[in-house]
Amino acid sequence: MTIPVLEVQQLAVEVAGQPLLYPLDLSIEAGEVVGLVGESGSGKTMTSLAIFQLLDASLTQHGSIRLNGEELTTMSDKALRQRRGNELAMIMQNPMTAFSPLYTIGYQFIELIRQHSACTKKQATQRACAALADVQLQAPEKLLTLYPFELSGGMLQRVMIAFAAVLRPKLIIADEPTTALDLYNQKEVLKHLEHIRVTHQTAILLISHDLSVIAEMADRVLVMEKGHVVEATDVVSLFQAPQHPYTQHLIKARLTVPALEEGL
Repeated sequence: MTIPVLEVQQLAVEVAGQPLLYPLDLSIEAGEVVGLVGESGSGKTMTSLAIFQLLDASLTQHGSIRLNGEELTTMSDKALRQRRGNELAMIMQNPMTAFSPLYTIGYQFIELIRQHSACTKKQATQRACAALADVQLQAPEKLLTLYPFELSGGMLQRVMIAFAAVLRPKLIIADEPTTALDLYNQKEVLKHLEHIRVTHQTAILLISHDLSVIAEMADRVLVMEKGHVVEATDVVSLFQAPQHPYTQHLIKARLTVPALEEGL
C-alpha cells in the first residue's frame, strides 16, 4: 500500500480547555482533491492552519499530522520551514495579504525559490517566469518587476498559485481560492489548480463555502459544522444523497439561489 500524502488522525484544537475543533481524521492521496466545506466559523481555516503548523501559540493542538509519512507535530521549526514550500504549500483567501507590499513580485518569488533550492539568481528567475507562464500570465518578465498593488485581484491569485506550485509540493492547501473573484477569474483559478493536480499528481485540500467549487473540483468531501466533521463521503454521494441534516441544509440553500434569481 502507498503512504497517503497527508494523513491526519484525531486532530483537535482547544483554547483554555474549551474545544474549538473536535477530533477529525483526514487522508489525501497523490493527485486527489479533498474538499472541506462548511459555513464561516465551522473550523475549515483552523484545520488548514493546524496542518500547516501555524496555529496561534495560545491554542492547544492534539493528534497526529503526517506528510509523506513524516510527523509534523513533533518536527522542529527549522525542519518545518524546509517542508513549507518544498513539500507543503498554501494558497490563502486574500492574495493581497500573501505578499509584502514593500518588494516586487520578482524579488519575493526569486527569494522563495532560492531558499529551497541551489538555484542561481538567473536560474530562479527563469523558473519564476516559467511558473507564471504556466498560469497564463502574459509577459512574466515584466510582471516580476511590479509590486503587488499594481496587479488585479485575479492576477494576484494566479501569482499565488504559481508561488505554490513552482517547487512542485506534494500537497497544496487552497483556502477559499476563489473568494472575491468574478466568475471568469474563478474558472481560471480552478483550471490552473486542476492542471497542477493532473500534471504533477499534487494532492489538494480545497477549502470552500462554495458548493459549486467543491462539485467541480473535489473527489471526496468533508462537511464541517461548528468544529465537527458531520459528514465525509465522495462528491457524487454528497450531492445526490446527503445524509446529515446540516449537509442537506447547505445543498438546499445552494439550490434555491437560481429560483431567487428567476424571480428578480
